[in-house]
Amino acid sequence: MIRPLRWLVLASATHVAAPTVGVCAQESRPVIEQATLTERLGNRLPLELAFRDEQGRDVRLADSFSDVPVVLVPADYDCRMLCPFTLQHLDKGLRASGLAQSSDYRVVVIGIDPRDGVASAQHAAHRLAGRNWTFLTGDDAAIRSITSAIGFGFAYDPATDQYAHPAAAVVLTPDARVASYLYGIDVPGRTVRRALSEAKAGRTISALDRVLLRCYRYIPALRRHEGLIRGILMTGGLLTILAVALTIAGSMRRSLPAVALVQADAGRGMQDFLEAVNTFYRTLLGLPEQASTIAWQIDALHYFEISTMWTAAGVIGTVATYYVIRYRRRPGHFTTPRVTVSLTGELGLFSGLLALFVLFWAIGFRQFKQMGLPPDNALDVYVTAKQWIWKFSYPTGPASVGVLYVPAGRPVRLNLTSRDVIHSFFVPEFRIKRDAVPGMYTSIWFEAIAPGRYPILCTEFCGTGHSMMLSEVVVLRAEEYDDWISGRAPAQPARQTPFDPEIDAVTRLDNSVRLADFGRDVAARHGCLGCHTLDGTRHIGPTWLGLYSRWEELTTGERIYVNEAYITESMMDPQAKIVAGFAPVMPSFLGQVTPAETAAIIELLKALAHRPGRQ
Repeated sequence: MIRPLRWLVLASATHVAAPTVGVCAQESRPVIEQATLTERLGNRLPLELAFRDEQGRDVRLADSFSDVPVVLVPADYDCRMLCPFTLQHLDKGLRASGLAQSSDYRVVVIGIDPRDGVASAQHAAHRLAGRNWTFLTGDDAAIRSITSAIGFGFAYDPATDQYAHPAAAVVLTPDARVASYLYGIDVPGRTVRRALSEAKAGRTISALDRVLLRCYRYIPALRRHEGLIRGILMTGGLLTILAVALTIAGSMRRSLPAVALVQADAGRGMQDFLEAVNTFYRTLLGLPEQASTIAWQIDALHYFEISTMWTAAGVIGTVATYYVIRYRRRPGHFTTPRVTVSLTGELGLFSGLLALFVLFWAIGFRQFKQMGLPPDNALDVYVTAKQWIWKFSYPTGPASVGVLYVPAGRPVRLNLTSRDVIHSFFVPEFRIKRDAVPGMYTSIWFEAIAPGRYPILCTEFCGTGHSMMLSEVVVLRAEEYDDWISGRAPAQPARQTPFDPEIDAVTRLDNSVRLADFGRDVAARHGCLGCHTLDGTRHIGPTWLGLYSRWEELTTGERIYVNEAYITESMMDPQAKIVAGFAPVMPSFLGQVTPAETAAIIELLKALAHRPGRQ
């Protein structure tokens, strides 16, 4: 016989079968409705009923009871689907309970099919060899008496030669009263232990989880489940699709007026179309404004990828829907022809997908390179992260804490480092993000489009005050920025920060002190000028005159470009890269110079790179 499948329903809910295909649907509906489980706590089983065990001996139900609880399992011995798993997982739960069989409980399995004989019981016992369970068979009257006493409803469907029944076990007290029910397949050991302990004490408990798993109507030839579970899955799938569609529709409804406005005010050119697409996607996805020159390019790549994926999903969904309708199951023994795809078609599809993803990568890599190579006229700003503040130092002006002042329409390069842990500098409106790492400098650049204020966030969890590490970018007009860099108050004063950050006295710069001049003092204070000269004279170490932005040959034969990263590495780990012709005698300054001092020395080398007499 072809046997069952697992179904998930609430025991307290109305059991209604979903319609199935063919004549059997009308015959199966009343069968499923009989597969219920009604708790009858406290009911006493008729112990005088006669059965036959797996050894072929005539026994009474009373023979299975003594002074320990009994776990009674109604099952179909010939079931090849769910029932064996139910028994195996029950055995697993019993062993996980930590209780001992015979001394703490007994297990009795009763076959619900009156046609089952000793051979069926022996076969079921063989699958659980060594468990010392009792497997009983009996006539229909005896079986019905037991199942009625425990509220176990089941029915035989002659159209499919299957039994529909719940998947559950009943825990009985030593005097054969119903104490509790174990629902489902995988019952935890602690649940089994509690149920047996209560039953041994003669108490009854009501199960809170009334989930039934029905064993019914699995058709291997069609590889699908029929009945209620199919309806539940289809309903859940449709509700999910409906919820997603409503969410997208709501977002589109909010964005359509903006798109219509753009289309009404603009012409029909490509630029107008792109602006309409940009407005639509920004509203749909809830993106912030595009306040930098790179922001639109990054968003455009996302729009391209999202549109491609939506188009592909639409094509797949349309084709799948067509196939479901076109090749639906027909009455009788209709079989669809075997479909073969040519090798050329498979290679073409694979090549097309590969080319598409390579295109995504190529555009993204181009943007990555563009964001990593600032223009030559970029303004340098040194950014130092510290729990939980951002500090900004300018080569020719003051330092600021919590506020980054930049001019509109001019590229700005940020050189980032950290004094403690890894932080991550993120400005959503600019679409830029870069980590600030202790002991090294990383860089990223942007160009703000128009004056305004934009939040700075830290996107790397950096401690308990991570969420309070809030700063802002204040974009000024060119003349306002010149006033600020010269020491005059900006036209747009910064908002008050939510905390009063501390600044080390050694890194506090007066407005009149250039960062390069401060770098000369730092170099003298740390003894750098004892080995490096500023006038081009060869000494223990390479001269700093003209060193910045020059290619140097190393002792390994490699050539390296002198930039912020190399200068920082040479101060923190001087033995990593040794310039040819010089001895490796420089000590490490890791932990001895602050990030602000490192930035000052870098600015000193930059200033020396433009002086006359450079080598």
